[in-house]
Order: sequence, then C-alpha cells, then structure tokens
Amino acid sequence: MSEYAMAPASHDPNLPALPVGERPFVDGSFTTEDLPDTPTRSFRIPASSWVDAPETLLAAGDDLGEPVEYKRRIGEWLLWRAGPAVGRARYLALDPGADVILTFELDGKTGRGVGADGEEHVRFRTWKESLRDRAPGSVGHLHGGLGEYTFCPQCAQRLEAAQVDGRRRMRCNACGFIHWRNPPVGAAVVVRDDEGRLLMVRRGPGASRSGLWSIPAGFVDYGEEVRRAAARELREETGLEATVGEVLHVATNFHDPAKVTIGIWFAGVVTGGTLVAGDDADAVGFFALDELPPLAFATDEELIRQLG
Repeated sequence: MSEYAMAPASHDPNLPALPVGERPFVDGSFTTEDLPDTPTRSFRIPASSWVDAPETLLAAGDDLGEPVEYKRRIGEWLLWRAGPAVGRARYLALDPGADVILTFELDGKTGRGVGADGEEHVRFRTWKESLRDRAPGSVGHLHGGLGEYTFCPQCAQRLEAAQVDGRRRMRCNACGFIHWRNPPVGAAVVVRDDEGRLLMVRRGPGASRSGLWSIPAGFVDYGEEVRRAAARELREETGLEATVGEVLHVATNFHDPAKVTIGIWFAGVVTGGTLVAGDDADAVGFFALDELPPLAFATDEELIRQLG
C-alpha cells in the first residue's frame, strides 16, 4: 500500500499532487465532518469509506462498472462521482443527512439532470450552480428525494433512521413500522422486425430522460402478472400487440438514486396492432443495432450489446 493510501481526509497540503489516474483510493473510515471542502489532489475517497453513506450512493456506479468517489462540498451539498473525469460519468449531490440525492448524467460535454432549483439542466456548470444557490433542506422529495417515507403511514408519527438488519432504514419509534423500500419491478419487451432492427420509443416531455430512446417498458401494477404487464406497456407505448416469451435480461437500474428499480426484458413477437407512439412516448420506430438513436438507460445498452 502506498504512503498516500492512509492519508488523512483533511489531506496534508505538503503531499505532492498526483496525476488523476495515479491517485490511490484512501483505505479508512470517514465521518461527514472528515470530508474536505475542496477536491483532494493526492488521493481519492471512495463512498465505501464514508461511514454515513446510504446504500443508494454505494450502488450508484454499479451499472457503470465504476466506484463512487468523493469530489467536494458545494454549499451544504456533498458532491460524488461515478465514472471518469472525462467521458461518461454520473455526478451525485446529497445532503449530509442523506435525505435528498440529485444526479447529473454526463456524457462527454453534454448531460442531463434535475438541479436543486427543481429545473432540468443540460449543462453541468448550471447544475452545480443550482447546488450552490439552494440548501438541501429547501429541496422537496419531488426533486430527487431518496424515496423514503418521512412520516409513518400507519400512525403518522415522524420516522427516524435506524440500523435494521445491518442497513439504514426508516423506522417508527411509536408503532414499530419499518419502511423496507423494496424496489419496484419494470417489464420490457424486446421486439425485432424481419431485418433484425430493434423496436424503440422516444421518451416524451412528461417522462424521465425525455428526448432519449429506450426499449418499450413500464412498471408492473400490484397484482398484475409480469408478462401481461410487459404486453400492456408495449401496447400503450407502441400500439402493437405481442406474445411475450422468454426472459432475455434482468438488471438493477441505478440511474435514478431516488427510484432504484428491477428490470426484466422479455422477447416478444408481434401479433397485431398498428405502430403508433402513445402514453409517455412521443415517437416510435425500428433501428438497426449499429444505427441506434441516443439511449436513455445503461441497462438497455447492456441488453443491446448481448443482442449484437
């Protein structure tokens, strides 16, 4: 282990700065107070070393195959990143109490994310400026909250964070209710035409990641059989009827830390209907695998690589 691997979180200014690719990760435990105000130049702090890190933050880089590392403080926010400094990366801003996480997806020089002002930003600089100008406590759950209950749904008392089965969970000290936060399940249908082209929909203005494309999919309703849900979502978004068959892919979606979900992709064969965009899709079409439009989700990309 190098001399920098045990460097204090306050980062000794006498330590020489290292090139980005040569900075080692710190091996240790860090409280919120230990995290420095400015970026470190000699080492890196992984989210796994932050003792108060929520599970959502720890898993936020899994779909990118990258660890989450600490960057700096912006106002009252803690800024983290999964991915390289240049290229495709995910930035996450959260308050020290882990009540809110905001994300910005960066792909080269462009990106997309909802800021602390509740507005969607396509420039990383303006997204960061929104963090500086607004405190975490002023941001509601509609704008990137972690999806945790604030009050008990059984007795209306305020929930408190507690360690339950080795994880941070929200618990009611009055009646004992625990918010387990099981992830919702989404079902997608993979349809290809006679030329091998893939059916995709463009996400409309009311959908997350609007303007980008995805495989037709949606959430399974309570009590709904999963294949029926997949067929329903396909019909609503594309106008097509299909027989839903074998499972092609299963993955956890970490792209939105406020709503981590499980996705199941099924093979589908069209049996009828008319191709027309509907529901939260504003365009639909078939695309060759080497001529795909801009994609919304990394998990769709994983599946498409398997198809190719």
